[in-house]
Amino acid sequence: MRRPAARAVASLVLRVLAGTLGAFATGALATTVLSLILARLGVSRADAVTITLMVGPAILALICLAAFHSRDPARLSGWLAAAAAALAITCALLRSSLS
Repeated sequence: MRRPAARAVASLVLRVLAGTLGAFATGALATTVLSLILARLGVSRADAVTITLMVGPAILALICLAAFHSRDPARLSGWLAAAAAALAITCALLRSSLS
């Protein structure tokens, strides 16, 4: 009888972790990549950072909403990890080309 309850608690804990830590990591990387792309397109670095500081909370909110909307928290964690890895690689490539 307790097995479904334990599964529900584990699902909730995984969603909360993905919605907070995963959203923050992925959102921070997305904001960094967006800032680097804007700087590469010719926007001044100060303006690029200002623009991404305004857009950043919206990115975090969307990721958090997706975290609590998804049906499978394990799949969500996989998607967040894949997105974070892709964004980290993109960030490294953009940083090396800007310097």
